[in-house]
Order: sequence, then C-alpha cells, then structure tokens
Amino acid sequence: MPIKRTAKTLVEKSTKATLASDKVLGALQKQHGEQVATKGGSFKPVPRIPTGIFPLDLATGGGIPRSRVSIFFGPESSGKSMQGYLALRQVQAMGETAVLIDAEHAWDNEWGGILGLDTKKLIVVQPDNAEQAVDAIEAFLYAKDVGMVGVDSVSAMVTENEIVSGAEKMIVAGAAMIVTKMTRKVTMALNREAKLDHLPSFTAISQTRYEIGKTHGDPEKFSGGQALKFASSLTLRFYGKKVMVEAVNKDKPAMLHVAGIVKKYKCPIVGRSFEFDQALIAHDGLALGQVEAWNTVAAFLKSQGQLVKGKTEWVLFGKEYKVLDEIKTRYRSDPSFMQQCETAVTETAKKIDKLPVGAKIDTTTGEIM
Repeated sequence: MPIKRTAKTLVEKSTKATLASDKVLGALQKQHGEQVATKGGSFKPVPRIPTGIFPLDLATGGGIPRSRVSIFFGPESSGKSMQGYLALRQVQAMGETAVLIDAEHAWDNEWGGILGLDTKKLIVVQPDNAEQAVDAIEAFLYAKDVGMVGVDSVSAMVTENEIVSGAEKMIVAGAAMIVTKMTRKVTMALNREAKLDHLPSFTAISQTRYEIGKTHGDPEKFSGGQALKFASSLTLRFYGKKVMVEAVNKDKPAMLHVAGIVKKYKCPIVGRSFEFDQALIAHDGLALGQVEAWNTVAAFLKSQGQLVKGKTEWVLFGKEYKVLDEIKTRYRSDPSFMQQCETAVTETAKKIDKLPVGAKIDTTTGEIM
C-alpha cells in the first residue's frame, strides 16, 4: 500500500534535500574554490563595453557584453570591421589594452587613427597561420590588463596543414576544426578570468558564405562552422550600402549606410535592429569616419511624441525651432543637448522593452497605460 504523503512530510523531505544540496555545494567550493559553484543570486548583471555609436548601443542594451563571445558578420563593405575597431577604441578609452588579431593582414594604421584608435598602444598580431592566432587569442585573454581581443576575420584563418599542402589537396573541414578549437579555448579562458573578476570580451568578425544550389531555406552560411555561433552571446548581422551624394562628390560615395539586426542575444537588450550613417568623405560638418546617428534619434523622438511638428515650427523639450535642420545642427554641435536627446530615447526604450503584452506608454506622461 503506497505511503500517504502529508504536507508535513513533503516539507521535511524538501528541507532535507535542500540541506543535502547545500552540503554538496559546500564540498565543491571547498575542493575547487568558492567560484566553481554558487547560487544564482550572487551573479551580477553583465557589464558592457559601449561602441560609442548610439543606435548600436541602443540595440544591444549598452554595447558589447564583457566576458562573452560576440560576433559581427556580413558581406563586404557592410561596416563590420569598422564596428570592431570602434569597440577596440572604446576599450582603450576605458584605460584597458585592446588587442587585434589581424588574420587578414589588412590592418591600416592611418584608418585606425581616423577612427580614433591609439595606434601606438594597440597590439596588432598578424599570425602566419590559424594555430598561431588561437594561441595568441588565448594568451591575451589571460593578460590582466586586456579588455578586448578582436579577430578580423575568422574567415581568413588558415591552418598550417592547409598552407604547407599543395593546392590540389582537399582539406576537409580544416577551418571548422580550428575555429571549434578556438571557441573551446576562448570560452574556457573567459570563464576562468571571470572567476578572478577580470572580464575581457572576445569579438569575432566574420564573413557570409552561401550554400550553392540550395533552393529551400536560408542559403546564407557562417564561415568557420557552427561552433562559434552557438558559443556567442551576441550575434550582429550587418548590411551596408554606399550612398552617393552628388553635391559632395559625383564619383565616390560620401556615406556608408549601415543597418543590421541582432540575430542572437543571451543578455537583456532594448532593441533588435539598428541603422546609422558613416561619413566616407568629410562634408556637412561630419569628419571622415564620423558616425551620424541623428536619423535614428529623430525617429525615436517622433514616435515617442517628444519631437512634434506644429503649424510652422518643430517643438522638442518645450523649445521651438523653425526647421528640423536647426535641431540636427544643435544635436551635432552641442554635447549636452546630444546627451539629453539620447537619454530620452534610451529611457523610453527601456520602458517599452519591459512592457506587459498589449500595454502601451503614454508619450506625454511616460506612464504605462
């Protein structure tokens, strides 16, 4: 006859089980250190490294997550390398060391300087093969002053076996195997360093590949196999388009329009898409390489009801402007006004992201309806 379980016996059993698990937890901590196992409440929110590009930081909830793997990928001239360099720039601005693994051997010192990188302090590694690249990545992640290690690009990593072999010899899954090994080493290094309160970030730039002849589903593939995609906490897919401005130059594009989507996120974010423009030619108050985020900011402010078109004027934060370009010019030239606009967008976006299904925000009061 089965034993009748009363509420009292269930509570006693639950208490004993909890005590037993606490003993196991204590034993693990005693044998391997307190950091090897702990309760969830002790974990802190994932800190971020801002890229300095407002639309991208808005979409990712503050930038690149620390102690995590992030991936930037897309076709040529889509802005992925530029974003990787800008993230490295921000790491330097925070007083930490930035490391670039230049697998493509395409580093341009002048362009890096234009983007704001301190090229004298930036560590650039140009490995002869993929094995050297993996060893360098692992070693620098363990270096206590390093804030980010970025590789550009995963697609250019070639194994030593493939280099020494003749062109006619087929190396099956050579790139995928070395990238898989790199992924395991990176995740282990990030895990170990996090236990010591050292939180570097690993950023991988890669290129799109396509499955020839595929007629069903998405033909787009990720270079280097699937392991890195599974290990990433943030995956950004970039789309780039060069924009001609005849008033600036009739033969060369003046702007690069960058758009993208957040394809994967393991940490809270406030948006899932982003777009901005970058000057390829200095013009209209924009320096070479400078990012123009006004269009995104204006669109958000309009949707929130803070930027309003009157009969003959535009109104923002209680002040009237004759034309929209006045606000745009002030946004570019006045850092405090820029901060005010971006803060307004960020705060409302955070509220929207946390809304229950079907709820809305009153754009006048900011309250949940």
